[in-house]
Amino acid sequence: MSRLQRLPWSVLLIGIVSLMSGCSLLGQSDVSAVTYVLRATSPGKERPVAEVGKASALKVITGVAAPGYDTDRVLLSRADRSLDFFAASRWAASIPRVVDALALEVWRERGTFRTFDAAASAPVQYTLRLGVQRFEIEGEIGAGTRAARVRLRATVLRASDRALVGEFEAEALAPVTADRMTVIVAAFEEAANRALAELRDQAAAKTP
Repeated sequence: MSRLQRLPWSVLLIGIVSLMSGCSLLGQSDVSAVTYVLRATSPGKERPVAEVGKASALKVITGVAAPGYDTDRVLLSRADRSLDFFAASRWAASIPRVVDALALEVWRERGTFRTFDAAASAPVQYTLRLGVQRFEIEGEIGAGTRAARVRLRATVLRASDRALVGEFEAEALAPVTADRMTVIVAAFEEAANRALAELRDQAAAKTP
């Protein structure tokens, strides 16, 4: 009788289950990952409807990202300046696309602009291209320094002749008070909303 045949069935069963578990772990992260989106926070005082109708029309064209940030991973930066990511957690699209989608809401707040996405055929006065320079969690939760850092750059062009209206930058940090993904995503949402609102206000000051 072979050594395999002399092994108890309980041992064989454990071995088989272990092999199956090991195989299922290969590539299961995409299947089990939780997908997150960002939403605009409550807007401030709205313009009257008549004034909103007069707001300039602006198209948010496809944004760009600094190296390392064109990904759908939820990123964190290490002390050695390397970028890592949280397991089993992803954005609903790449970071630039998530920021573009959020900008459509934030730049529309208070009737500042009438915003359209890149696929829209509506006539517009301005185009907006966003650049993601930073979009990660940094610091240590135990030291009370962990925060979401969002740094964005906005380029606004006049649609009629592609003349530069202005280039604006904004950075915002939001504290992460607990090591949970819901808290981490909420911090990203707060920081991204603040950075986009600052860019919007800068651009509004430069446009009729």
